[in-house]
Amino acid sequence: MKAAVKHKLKDIGDSLMVAVNEDRMRIHVHINDPSQLTDLTSEYGTFLEQKADDMFLQLAIRRERLSTIGLVTDSIADLPDQYKLEHQIVTIPLGIQLGDSVYLDKLTIKPEKVFSAIHHGKQASSSQPEPLRIRNLLENLLDHYDSLIIIAVSAKLSGTYLSIKQEADRLIQQGKQIILIDSRLNSGAQGLLVKKAAEYIQQGYRYDEITEKILDLRSRISIYVCLNTLEYAVHSGRVPNTIGKLGMKMRLRPIMSLDKEGKGTAFGVGLTQKGITRQIYRLIDSKLRRNGISAYSIVHCGNPELAAEYQLALTEMIGRKPEYVYDISAIIAMHSGPGCVAVSFIEGKED
Repeated sequence: MKAAVKHKLKDIGDSLMVAVNEDRMRIHVHINDPSQLTDLTSEYGTFLEQKADDMFLQLAIRRERLSTIGLVTDSIADLPDQYKLEHQIVTIPLGIQLGDSVYLDKLTIKPEKVFSAIHHGKQASSSQPEPLRIRNLLENLLDHYDSLIIIAVSAKLSGTYLSIKQEADRLIQQGKQIILIDSRLNSGAQGLLVKKAAEYIQQGYRYDEITEKILDLRSRISIYVCLNTLEYAVHSGRVPNTIGKLGMKMRLRPIMSLDKEGKGTAFGVGLTQKGITRQIYRLIDSKLRRNGISAYSIVHCGNPELAAEYQLALTEMIGRKPEYVYDISAIIAMHSGPGCVAVSFIEGKED
């Protein structure tokens, strides 16, 4: 098997090493897209553990850090990889379990694989980052930064915030300067908050000033999700089973959102994505007229056509282009399903 695996992987990257010990195999390779590795080797067994490091980002931080303040988030925050690299934003990956195999969100698995697994009857679930992974990452960053700001997915949606808090508190007791912020957001909304934090760092604000600004800003950020199907929201528990099955039977779709505490909520209803889209446009127009909108983003799951429609309509409505249009993470996709599109926006004027 070792020879077969080495032959199959010989052209995907550099520094390939394959080691076999009884019934286990360990593979090491330098590759730009780690999901290629899991796709090519899944036929050989079950994935027990994975590790993927962004060597470009690590090198950039070592050679020329942009600030004395390090910025960290988790993989639920949907923000373009290139932006994160340019602004040295470090990401803690959450886990995804498909059957008996474990994967790293946004690194070793893509949404299409999650959908295929669910379609073929595999149990899919997400998991918070392991304590050791968090500890090693934070300790390494504190070798390069004087302080860290960590912006986590809503604590009402995931145990990730508490997992990071345990490790951050231990380091704070050792005299390290770390602030952990519950974003009360997810997906593109969390991404917008992280992006603003990066801008504040770039503008030279102090550590405490950035923290204060982020805590104020998070209450002004909203997200509206246009689902293509209720199936995955029901499967993941985001929509109660009884209500969800009734909605699927009647082919109804709600607008998914978050309340001010960061809990999932649903309102409005439509028979088609077009109907939901019209409702979202009306909601955004109302927010625009009342308070103004200073920034927005669009994220989607395999639906660039509808995302482009949103971009065209909202650019005309708001008078500015989105901060970014990007693909959602595999975990968000697992809860929202294929074809979904989400709009996140910041109410109020520019800082």
